[in-house]
Amino acid sequence: MPRIMSIGLQRKRLIEIFRTLNPGVDFRVIDWDAELDPTLTFPEQRREMARKFPEYTWSGKPEQESGWEKWYEEYEEDIERRQIEELLSKKYGLKPVSEEVAQIAESIVRAGLKLEDVAKLSTELEEAIRTIAFERSKVEDLERKLKAEQEARARIEAERRALPAVRMEEIRRREEELKKREAEVRRWADELARAQFGLKAKTEALEDAIERVPPPPPPPVKELTEEEVQRLEDLFSATLTREVGRIPTNAMAEFRVEVEKVKTLPYEEAAEHITGLAEDIIAREVYVPALRRIERVRRPPPPKEIEIGAPPEVFVRPTELPPQPISALPFPRSPSSEEREILWRAYSYRLAEIGADPYRYRADFTRYVLDIPYTTWDGLLKSFELFIRNVEEAEEKGIKPFFMPLPSMPWSPEEEKRRRDAIVHFTATKIYKTIDDLITGLALYGIQDVTEEEVREAVRRAWKEKDVWFTSIRLEYLSELLGLPPKEIEK
Repeated sequence: MPRIMSIGLQRKRLIEIFRTLNPGVDFRVIDWDAELDPTLTFPEQRREMARKFPEYTWSGKPEQESGWEKWYEEYEEDIERRQIEELLSKKYGLKPVSEEVAQIAESIVRAGLKLEDVAKLSTELEEAIRTIAFERSKVEDLERKLKAEQEARARIEAERRALPAVRMEEIRRREEELKKREAEVRRWADELARAQFGLKAKTEALEDAIERVPPPPPPPVKELTEEEVQRLEDLFSATLTREVGRIPTNAMAEFRVEVEKVKTLPYEEAAEHITGLAEDIIAREVYVPALRRIERVRRPPPPKEIEIGAPPEVFVRPTELPPQPISALPFPRSPSSEEREILWRAYSYRLAEIGADPYRYRADFTRYVLDIPYTTWDGLLKSFELFIRNVEEAEEKGIKPFFMPLPSMPWSPEEEKRRRDAIVHFTATKIYKTIDDLITGLALYGIQDVTEEEVREAVRRAWKEKDVWFTSIRLEYLSELLGLPPKEIEK
């Protein structure tokens, strides 16, 4: 009979499978606690979730399915092993967590024996032990009787010498009874010896079976997951940016080399190694050698000074933007840490070409280019070129540049429908907790002068028409966001 896995472990494993097979989809679109059935096994649970939510992917590639099946088999084997350990501990009074019980249970599982087989064999052994104990008690009782009879015989022999011949017949009769009892005792002793021999043979057979079981293979080496590697990269980049203000050249290459070294360690130990690497780079970048007193030497003037209007390569290393994204993260998203570093170098070089100070427009460049989410890499490149062109025109005319932080969004070109699409889109992201936050976010993306009543009307209409943006949105979330009861939204 299949065993029911704990509902907490099923929920955790199903969420991992969901996030693997549905990248970019928030796993919280499903109320896992309400949908999971605690009476189902893990495979049944997975089939039931696929039936309830067919819009998501629940079946992976063959190698993924093989890995999940292996994990479930190992879970079944682990439950089998624990039940055998509990049976052995209860039957024979052994400590549940002792190494002896764990080794015996592991050998029995590797031999292919199930809990039912072990229970049956244990029952047979217990029956034999009870039989032997019973036979031994009978033998001990007969031995006591024999001893008593021998003492009585000794007394009778002493009396016989003192009694007249008329009692000799009675004495002989008593001797015959004593001989019969001695024969009975010997018969019980033989049966006890045979039972002990059978128990020894069964015990030796069990020990031989356990010895023939090959030792368990070493546990597989667990490597860091892609999510953990990404977390380490974020930790590394954040540490360098906080202390140095930038990510030094070749720092990411050193990070990748270090990750290869620590990928088999637990995440906590790997994080310590990565933090140590970041501290080494910080010490190397901020190191200032101690000044030492030297004699002043007059040097001849350089043969040629740098002329005004020198090429930008004199001040900034030339950098070209790649035609494809560096990070493998899916769009829509903002540039990754490595992409931000290359964008900054390219920005500095392009502004050096037109004779502008890149640090003068650094805050604007971060706000209108680096911090904006893009739907494609081409959209990012177009926004970059637009920013450079605006700065170049402003430098030529001596005016403050005007920037348009409007990345491409899947909204209608018509103004009225565009405002409604933007409201419904931003509501469906679940990023904004209040109407004020939502209106502020819309203003940042060019949707100005939005009122609370306009937001409520757009949300009511989208909910009534079952807009595609609200596929995974619950009525309770909309009620909390708008500050209205659910009935007010549905009418």
